[in-house]
Amino acid sequence: MQVNPLQVIFTTTEAVPITNAGYPREFMYFHLNNPHIYQQLVDLTHKRMDAGHMRGSMKQMFEVLRWEYDLTTTDNKFKLNNNYTAWYSRLLMDHIPRFNDFFELRKLNKNNYSDNKGAKL
Repeated sequence: MQVNPLQVIFTTTEAVPITNAGYPREFMYFHLNNPHIYQQLVDLTHKRMDAGHMRGSMKQMFEVLRWEYDLTTTDNKFKLNNNYTAWYSRLLMDHIPRFNDFFELRKLNKNNYSDNKGAKL
């Protein structure tokens, strides 16, 4: 059976079909082209929980990724869009039961759903 790559989320052990494909196209385009970001966020969340923390901040984790990347490369093209923090929080909690309620979610408004019309899938 062939799987549509736009309906797959990459996790630590296997591909998990999206049950609620309500994510913006621009975010999914970035996510599917950068599965290592998802994996690093999963790893950071596990580490934080294993250290005894009951809550976490996706914005903080984005800053950790930026810091770590900056220490290991001189590539100045590395970009993490802050608009994706809300979507990565939801994605992790949607697909990893251990992460339920770990990130505080705010209600999204129409501005959070803006799709970059230039994004090609």
